[in-house]
Amino acid sequence: MKKFLALALVVLMGASANAQLVQSRSFHKEGARVNWFVRGGVSLNTTNGKYVKDFKKVNEDNGFKGSVGFKPGFDVSAGFQRFFGKKNGYWGAELGVGTRGFTQKSKNESVTYKENLNAFTVKLPIFLGYSYPINEDIRIDGHVGPFVSFDFAGKFTDADGETTSISDLEDEYDNDYQRLDVGAAAGLGVWYDHVLLDVTYQRGFFKWFGAEHYIEQGNASSIIIRLGYAF
Repeated sequence: MKKFLALALVVLMGASANAQLVQSRSFHKEGARVNWFVRGGVSLNTTNGKYVKDFKKVNEDNGFKGSVGFKPGFDVSAGFQRFFGKKNGYWGAELGVGTRGFTQKSKNESVTYKENLNAFTVKLPIFLGYSYPINEDIRIDGHVGPFVSFDFAGKFTDADGETTSISDLEDEYDNDYQRLDVGAAAGLGVWYDHVLLDVTYQRGFFKWFGAEHYIEQGNASSIIIRLGYAF
């Protein structure tokens, strides 16, 4: 965890060191080349891929109806956008903390079992984007790029209410948990002066949670809705 944080800080600081400082606090003014920002909000987290299909099948084989749903969470970050000269295109990076996870339910006519996974993660996205001006105050902002993340804490809560930490999940013989993830994200936002409303979808490429022998691992994914402010 410490090595990941150190690496993330070095990458973010190294990238920002190459960006030129703005003379104006407003990124809308001509000549502004770097847009520093903070943003935060809520996330809807789930898992997908073969895990969902296998979970439903295992439940059907045992007379239950199984479903996988969203686990609410949060996402906060700080970063920058480095514009290409006076163009509207840019690249950027940010360092953030958030959550990932999911809920799952098994039920029949007489009983319902609920379980959930909630993990806290630190992540480093790098992105390319384009900020299209509608007028002097409003811009439409689209961005896409890769990210790397690492789960530093979290737990799985079973149907009996008993919890297992993610570190113990890694050690159990019948579970397979992957803390490190690499994935891609795409988002669309609207700037009004310094204020941003942004919606981003991200999906991990690594298989991250499953149960050996009967449920294939799935991929983590999130829908993130954030408010931001540019300095």
